[in-house]
Parts: sequence; structure tokens; C-alpha cells
Amino acid sequence: MADKKEGTKFLHHFGPLLDALRALGGSATPEEATDKVAELCAVPVGTRTNHAAAETVNPMSRIK
Repeated sequence: MADKKEGTKFLHHFGPLLDALRALGGSATPEEATDKVAELCAVPVGTRTNHAAAETVNPMSRIK
């Protein structure tokens, strides 16, 4: 049962992402969506990393 719980863990990101997309008019680049999610979830700017410096393709890696 633990495997199933781990497999669906990513679903908790869907609500904030959908809220961000709605706020942005229905579409956004990954960077725009990530920034909007961080804004809506009140993530302090100091806890976010620079996407380019992180050298990753995962936009959610910008939020610690």
C-alpha cells in the first residue's frame, strides 16, 4: 500500500497548478506557471532557486 501512496504523491501539486493556470488565463510557460504557483502558495522569494542555475528541466525544482 505504501507504493500506491508514493505513486500518487505528485497529485497534491495539481490543485495549485490548476489555480495558477486559471489565474493566467488558461495557459502559461512552465516558468510562468511555477512563479504563479509560488505566488498563490505564498512561497517566500528567498526559498526559490534560480531555474537556470539549477540546470534542470523540472520547473518544480525552483521551489525548495
